[in-house]
Amino acid sequence: MHVQIIVSRKDITNKIKLSPQNTSRGRNKAHSGKLGQFDRTAFKQSGETLFDEHFGFERNLKDSMHYANTMKNGSARQKVQLHTLAEWTERHSQGQPLAMAGTRCCSGQV
Repeated sequence: MHVQIIVSRKDITNKIKLSPQNTSRGRNKAHSGKLGQFDRTAFKQSGETLFDEHFGFERNLKDSMHYANTMKNGSARQKVQLHTLAEWTERHSQGQPLAMAGTRCCSGQV
């Protein structure tokens, strides 16, 4: 399935420009006053959550926006933790025995 979202270039008052390329998130008040605030990460996350809730979609951890964002921008420790958690949930959901004795989830220790 392919979805396109069309958003007006300006807000409802027709004074503030909206731009998905704007990444200020309100840090620069003068800039945000002209171009508005737009958090692409929050927009993608909320779109994913709304889709999953509306259609009852069971998204795998590796298919989530959080996983992709962490693997791209996260620290090495965060990546290891999330990868370990993804492997654990994948094995657990397939009914395979958990052969990860001594592993503590989200501690960074494997």
